Amino acid sequence: MSSQLTTTGGADVFSLVPKTFNEAMEFSKILAASQLVPTCYRGKPADILVAVQMGQELGIGPTQALAGIAVINGRASIWGDLGKALVSKSGLLLNQETTWDEASHSATVTLWRVGVENPYVGTFSAALASKAGLSGKDTYKTWGRDMITWRAWWRAARDGFSDALKGVASAEESSDILTVESSPSMMPRRISAPEPLPDFSGFNSQPADVAAEPPPEDVQPAAVEGGRMTGILVSVTPHSGETRGKAWEFYALKLNTGEEASTFDKKIRDAAENLLAQPVSIAWEPSPKGGRKALGIDATEPGSDG
Repeated sequence: MSSQLTTTGGADVFSLVPKTFNEAMEFSKILAASQLVPTCYRGKPADILVAVQMGQELGIGPTQALAGIAVINGRASIWGDLGKALVSKSGLLLNQETTWDEASHSATVTLWRVGVENPYVGTFSAALASKAGLSGKDTYKTWGRDMITWRAWWRAARDGFSDALKGVASAEESSDILTVESSPSMMPRRISAPEPLPDFSGFNSQPADVAAEPPPEDVQPAAVEGGRMTGILVSVTPHSGETRGKAWEFYALKLNTGEEASTFDKKIRDAAENLLAQPVSIAWEPSPKGGRKALGIDATEPGSDG
């Protein structure tokens, strides 16, 4: 493997830099055998290679990429502290402010962007966490204030700095919906000094039902003839099969209200995956075989009727 000396702060720093694909694979195999990489990468040189490449596209080094990128249900996501680093590194962040309202257990993050008059504001609260079925999770019981604040930060950052984040998913949000394949002991990064944690006991939790959905032929007919459904999008579940030798795949979009709609359209699926754990409005019509066929999905503000 090639090596080179780089200069940082007037001092020479030794680093290994793969120059070819074979060198990159060798580098990944060495890291996969190390106990210093997160458990989701141990013994998986191919995953390491992809993570390192993703880090290069984000403008960060290999070890930073492995520390800041989490594999969540097969999807690469970044932790909030790496997201904040990318936004700061972009040079587009003019100022930022984080506030916590103890009365409502809500966080508000305000980000000012260079050249933009109005700031980008993101909010999240214990009430929204409970509505999405998150308040019973261990991370919310132990790190409730931090999880809520990260949610608020990501809402503001996605609106104002999507170019700096390059559309990569948030690990904090993805881990609320999906199963994290990284170390079970991995806790969310602290975003604030230790404070009394929010008391979720006053909110009514509505956990998402994650049971497997039936194929299109068995979906129950809708009670009404088309319209819109609104709520927090809690899952986008693929289902596939074969009928008379012809393969098919559809995607079930489920809200925290228990309502759902299905689609064969991958564009709607992609849009839905980017809106996981957010308030959405889904337009639908009755499916010829019963159930609800999703016609489109849009983000809505909390409390909106769509």
